[in-house]
Amino acid sequence: LLWLELSTLVVLLPWSLINGEITSLQNWPYIDSVSNWTIVVAVSLLGGLRAFATTQVLRYSDPISLASANVIVQMSTIVGSIIMFHTEMTTFLILGTVVSLGGFAAFTI
Repeated sequence: LLWLELSTLVVLLPWSLINGEITSLQNWPYIDSVSNWTIVVAVSLLGGLRAFATTQVLRYSDPISLASANVIVQMSTIVGSIIMFHTEMTTFLILGTVVSLGGFAAFTI
């Protein structure tokens, strides 16, 4: 997992320098907030836990089950985000959701 994170850093660090995200971090009003940084670190740890859990699932299950679970998690995240953030339902958003679910259904048959 460490190598995955380091290889991602090689891409994301230059990108954040080029688009100015690193410099805008200095102006973030909550940069000294312990509670906000606790949330950032907790989310990072949960991402690592999910990656670790993925490797454990592959030890005892087939890759098709893992792929199915990942699609369900991604679709749940999308639907949950739409509800939580009151996202406007556009034609493309609905079409993309239908295509994703249709592809998943065709894959599992």
